[in-house]
Parts: sequence; structure tokens; C-alpha cells
Amino acid sequence: MTADTLPEPPRVAQAKSLVLGGEARAAVGVLREHLAEEPTDARAWHRLAGALIGDDRTAEALTAATRAVQLAPTMAVAHHFLALLT
Repeated sequence: MTADTLPEPPRVAQAKSLVLGGEARAAVGVLREHLAEEPTDARAWHRLAGALIGDDRTAEALTAATRAVQLAPTMAVAHHFLALLT
């Protein structure tokens, strides 16, 4: 299984719901907490990039998207965000 086919951890899923509900800033906090414990979770880095984009923090989003691609070079959605930001 690859990073983009594994079930999302609960906090990552919660953050996705927050972003979809227009609460990107809250999602950033949830994802940062998760990543403090799971720093190699590529999907969480991808979700963080999306939340940061939603919070108009594109420089930070670029860093998060880059990290997602570094951790999971075959995860297409991570490359998509990286392409949007560069």
C-alpha cells in the first residue's frame, strides 16, 4: 500500500473535514499536532499544504507540499499541489 491508498489517521481526516467546512486555520493546528508525532506522514504534509493554501499562507504551503513529495514521490496528489504552488 502507498501513502495515498492507506486510511487517513483520525486527526488527518478531522483536518480534511475542517478545511471542507471553511476552517483552514483550525485544520493547520490539528495537522501540526499530528505531524509533531508523525513527521513522516506524507498525506498529513499534503493536507497541511492544502490547509495552508486555504489560509492564504502560500510560502508555508510550498514547504509542506515539498515535504509531502519528498516523503512519497509517487503520490500524485502531492505533486499536484507542488505544481500549483510553483
